[in-house]
Amino acid sequence: MSTKENYEKKLQTQLDEWETEIDMLKANANHAASAPHPQTLATSKHQTLDKLQSLKKDSAPQTLATSKHQTLDKLQSGKAGHIEDPQTIATSEHVAHIEALQSMHESAREKLAELKEASDDTWEDLKPSIESIWKSLGSALRPGHHF
Repeated sequence: MSTKENYEKKLQTQLDEWETEIDMLKANANHAASAPHPQTLATSKHQTLDKLQSLKKDSAPQTLATSKHQTLDKLQSGKAGHIEDPQTIATSEHVAHIEALQSMHESAREKLAELKEASDDTWEDLKPSIESIWKSLGSALRPGHHF
């Protein structure tokens, strides 16, 4: 096996691993987006209860009790007004990050195809740009990295 073929194989293996990582990130983001966030409900309940307590000063006791029960019923059924959820913001950021990773992965795949098409005499000219893309994508896939 030639040096070029070994290099191609190494790059292909890394691309396949990264594709799996990106797929896992997408699956986790989809799961997080579909799962209710417990803090959202708790935060909403606390804000609503604070509002009810402030109404207590201005409302008749019976009106307050009815309103409080209706509001608690809404909170428990998940029909309460929605405040901006940190989980939703984080999920949006994850989606943007995943889309950027997919774009970078596609660029890396295209660069690998270009390498495979290159002649034995010219393929090394592609190495600097390939290694730059690989470094960027590898770095972007490290935990805690944000664009």
